Amino acid sequence: MSKAVLLTDFGPPGVLKLGDIEIGDPGPTQIRLAVRFAGVGPTDLAIRSGRLRTVFPASAGAVLGFEAAGVVDAVGSAVTDVSTGDEVAVFLPGLGGYAELVGGRYFEDCNEAGPNEPGVRRGVAAYALDEDNAARLWQVSLDLIRT
Repeated sequence: MSKAVLLTDFGPPGVLKLGDIEIGDPGPTQIRLAVRFAGVGPTDLAIRSGRLRTVFPASAGAVLGFEAAGVVDAVGSAVTDVSTGDEVAVFLPGLGGYAELVGGRYFEDCNEAGPNEPGVRRGVAAYALDEDNAARLWQVSLDLIRT
């Protein structure tokens, strides 16, 4: 079980409640991330308030959060580009960042991010550490898969 901030209804911040979700072991093309930082953006707030319910119909029990950063906790057998212990930032098109753990399909070749710069891995997430930082922050896109 993983702790997560769950959407119980649409409305003010009080509709978010701490609860448990099941995040299983990753499948062959998946990774699992121990979340250390979750992004809170205007789209999360609009979803929570219900202003986007016709465009983004989140339901009770949804875990908000399009972005998160943390440490890779487990990798599937077919994932070769990241390893357990790597620090990564993730974009979560299916939401899920407001949780202790998030898991999903790993996209190794995400080239939609724009021009390739030296020392910056390309991906759909726009996160990078500069060369002076000791930790590697890799760009990963996860498609949330909860069990």
